[in-house]
Amino acid sequence: MTNIEKYLNCESVKKYENIPSEFTVTGGKTDSRDLCEGNIFFCISGNRSDGHDFIPDAVRKNCIPVVSQNYVNTGKFPVIYTDDVIKTLGEFAYIWRSSFDTLVFAITGSNGKTTTKEILVNILSERFNTVGTKGNFNNFIGVPLTLFRIEEKTEMAVVEIGTNSEGEIRYLTEITDPDFGLITNIGDAHLEKLHDRKGVYLEKISLFEYIYSKGGKIILNTDDEYLKEWDRGNISCFGQRGSVNHRFDSIRLNSEGYPEFYFMGNFVSMKVKGMLNLKNALAAAAAATELGVSPEITAGVLSEYVPSSNRYETVKYKNSTVLLDCYNSNPTSVKEMINDLKLTEVRYLIVLGDMLELGEMSGKYHSEVIRHALNSGAEKLFLIGENMKEALQNGGMEDKNVYFFENFADLKTRFDEEAENGSEIAVKGSRAMKLEKLIRGNDYAEKD
Repeated sequence: MTNIEKYLNCESVKKYENIPSEFTVTGGKTDSRDLCEGNIFFCISGNRSDGHDFIPDAVRKNCIPVVSQNYVNTGKFPVIYTDDVIKTLGEFAYIWRSSFDTLVFAITGSNGKTTTKEILVNILSERFNTVGTKGNFNNFIGVPLTLFRIEEKTEMAVVEIGTNSEGEIRYLTEITDPDFGLITNIGDAHLEKLHDRKGVYLEKISLFEYIYSKGGKIILNTDDEYLKEWDRGNISCFGQRGSVNHRFDSIRLNSEGYPEFYFMGNFVSMKVKGMLNLKNALAAAAAATELGVSPEITAGVLSEYVPSSNRYETVKYKNSTVLLDCYNSNPTSVKEMINDLKLTEVRYLIVLGDMLELGEMSGKYHSEVIRHALNSGAEKLFLIGENMKEALQNGGMEDKNVYFFENFADLKTRFDEEAENGSEIAVKGSRAMKLEKLIRGNDYAEKD
């Protein structure tokens, strides 16, 4: 807890009124329903609601609202005025984070950052009081709110950092001020604004540059063709090739398709099918080891890890088994999933939805993943989305096993027919496609 005076001197604060000098800040929130006495309430205007409408509720709870400059304070409430509420949220979160001795670990990357974060939080929680980003809440709002969850008792904070345009990683890293950092990989994601993999690398590497300048520790994936070139600072390497500090040994798939291996002499049998998530598990295991967790504890957590909803999740539906991976989709992650399916030697029905934020190269990348699926030996390929439609039409990829669906209702009908027949099915699409509704119904809506 800190006095309000520290916050009032921030650059984005334009003025304030009726603020008690003795006010002690106990945290920060953007949802008035979650407010506790002493919280700062950031009045963000969104598509569904405007935080300014809940100022009276916040004041009744003895909280101080941060409002936009055009707010008219007819109620003479204690308020802080700013020209950018979200910027102020970030500035205040940095002050809050700096008030504690908590070690902060930041994770970014094109694919696997949320899964890696979840596994790492699970491992660290076995030894330390740990907080971590909820879901993939990794943007200008989510990162500060994660920092505001740090308390006096918090020993470790694992913060996921996302981006879709230049400069976002640098900004979010600066307010996070991490002591440790990990980039899972560099892939073809958010190319609409980052253009190509080199652009993705230049954006993501901001995390390492900050940690290097601070003297922190970098957990380096030397299997990644871009990241392996990084050679500055205090580095611990992980991967399955070359000379590294952390690796898995004797990797195999058991008879049911689940990976088994050894980590530093400790046997692990994972509950996630295929090989795809091994790199996320290794990244988390390497990070946990560098943070002082024993390999025995790490191996135990890896053996018990089950993916969260819609993230490479195995689900029983009707008479079929469905591999559901609908939280993110880009060319790299789609191809990796298909490669993983090939290892099982089972012919899958693959359902693919549009990949978003790929810019002018969208057509090329959608054509590539369709061809990759066809070349994998998939039993059938179901496609939905305007980008998939255009790629299919322009790519000359006529195949009797490829089916395009103009709308979700038609896809759902055919999907259910296949599921009744007892198929092995894999579903992959960008978050906006909401393909999880194929098995969870129209009323299902996971919080974004």
